[in-house]
Amino acid sequence: MALILFLAGIAVGRASIDDEAPVAAPAEATAAATSSAEDSRSSTPATSSSARPTPPTSTPPPPPPTNGVGSTVDFSGTLGDGSPVAGSVTLNGVRRVSVAEGYASEAPTHGSWLVIDVTIASTTGTVNYNALDWEAATPQGQVESYVGGVLDNQLQHGEVQPGRIVRGELAFDVPTGPAYIDYSIGFEVLTTFEVTS
Repeated sequence: MALILFLAGIAVGRASIDDEAPVAAPAEATAAATSSAEDSRSSTPATSSSARPTPPTSTPPPPPPTNGVGSTVDFSGTLGDGSPVAGSVTLNGVRRVSVAEGYASEAPTHGSWLVIDVTIASTTGTVNYNALDWEAATPQGQVESYVGGVLDNQLQHGEVQPGRIVRGELAFDVPTGPAYIDYSIGFEVLTTFEVTS
């Protein structure tokens, strides 16, 4: 609202300045411009009394916090039925696997899979979890969902009751080097873990 009033004030101020300025005939305007140009060469430059303020710019929202191996991130919220839910997610470790431990028959595109080891805990309410809540991204923008069947101890989906935890692993087909692991609840990224493998 303040921005609208600020801009409206500028528009009103410009209109009143323009209304008070005399209108010169074309010949008089040309002569005045020529005279003014000659004066500006021989004197100090004039300063503008009608400086226009720069409108404020909006800043983008900050990125989600980035955490590393060993980090635990607490979360809390409300379920669709209004009941409270709270818990935490921990990135326990990362490793690379070049041969599937599970039933996967295809080889990884990049020579090996990135494997993350995670723990999800509930402190209040029932926390739903799903392997689809996780994605891996490279600094170049390649985003991958988990690859099923690579691991024996693969995180599946289910519910964590208050005071309980679930631990499992997920594999991603991303190249070696830095990667960002996003954990989302619904469509909102809760946290990003930064790893190198």
